[in-house]
Amino acid sequence: MSLLPYALARPFLFGLDPETAHELTMASLARTQGTPLSLAYFSAPVKDPVELAGLTFPNRVGLAAGLDKNARCIDGLAAMGFGFVEVGTVTPLAQPGNPKPRMFRITEAQALINRLGFNNDGLDAFLANVQRARFCHKKVGDRALLGLNIGKNAATPIGNAVDDYLICLDGVYPHADYVTVNISSPNTQNLRALQSDEALDALLGRIAERREALASKHGKRVPIFVKIAPDLDDAQIEVIAATLKRHAMDGVVATNTTLSRDAVKGMRHAEEAGG
Repeated sequence: MSLLPYALARPFLFGLDPETAHELTMASLARTQGTPLSLAYFSAPVKDPVELAGLTFPNRVGLAAGLDKNARCIDGLAAMGFGFVEVGTVTPLAQPGNPKPRMFRITEAQALINRLGFNNDGLDAFLANVQRARFCHKKVGDRALLGLNIGKNAATPIGNAVDDYLICLDGVYPHADYVTVNISSPNTQNLRALQSDEALDALLGRIAERREALASKHGKRVPIFVKIAPDLDDAQIEVIAATLKRHAMDGVVATNTTLSRDAVKGMRHAEEAGG
């Protein structure tokens, strides 16, 4: 059980700008993970295994990508008892993301709007952090599962997006328990266009082809999931499902953040762009 109740930390963190609070938290985890100070947030994992895509998740509660974009805090996050930890989104090259401010609390709705925009240190730094994590040197059955989430650089034209995804897939494949292909962030221009029929078919066809080559090279078949948006109609969902099946993807991560503001209409910051 964690020694630091959230109720004690929350007033301090909420006194800070949201992105400052985020960065302070991640920096603190990075410094304390693997040390006795990690007892402040350690929580023994609940054993409630579930089978999915040939993987055994130790329990059903995991951490989504987006919190630890640079894979700096894998050991610290895994110490909290999650059944899986997903880090990223990583892009081939480092990029700063969107201009600040870009995170906004809507406290009364327990909501947050962000338009960070895949800010990250790039694939090489990301892989160095993954390989440095002690977590990754344990047997799969003795730890949570690790998901690595990949995307495209903002400067890459949407027509060349597949190149970025393949570069990232090549890099993360040997280190991932599963890979997530992020085509649904609302904060990278035109990214959600990759969910359309022809674009998705072309992207997943190339990813499936590369996965076969990587499976042969590394002697393991890593499951691939596709992260989709919540702002889709039934017809769009049917097209995506059919395309996933056609290219033997292992499933979806449902979902990314929403563009809808129905639940927070009229509240402060509700009209800020982002998810």
